[in-house]
Amino acid sequence: MSTIGKAIQMSRNRVRYLRQRYCRRQANYLWSQKRIIKPVLLPIQFGDGRQIIAVRQITTRTHHYVIAINSKPDWFTRECKDTLHDQMDAIYAEIEEQFGDITGWHTGDEPERGKCDPFKEWPAICLDIGCEWWRLN
Repeated sequence: MSTIGKAIQMSRNRVRYLRQRYCRRQANYLWSQKRIIKPVLLPIQFGDGRQIIAVRQITTRTHHYVIAINSKPDWFTRECKDTLHDQMDAIYAEIEEQFGDITGWHTGDEPERGKCDPFKEWPAICLDIGCEWWRLN
């Protein structure tokens, strides 16, 4: 089992609570450009799900996923940052399963459904590009 915890489906009450708290429409800025976004909750939690993080892809900056991971260890200490980085594949796999993927759009490899615009395809994930994450609670 990974250190972020086993992936399990969240209860309806937990999903409702996290959406109300973290997934409201909000203004976000990138290079002085204002965008109205609505974060997307991954309805799967890892481990106890008490640590809430946001994951944002480089291609869809401003848009982000809200994800519940195991609260132990503290993922944002110097010692654990590399460990969380190593665990991101499990998170990506769950995002891909829930929302689909658009892998290959920026490399010239066209997905079967044609050329993709990451903003139009949101919340599908592009697995060919990096991301950033931060703590929400």
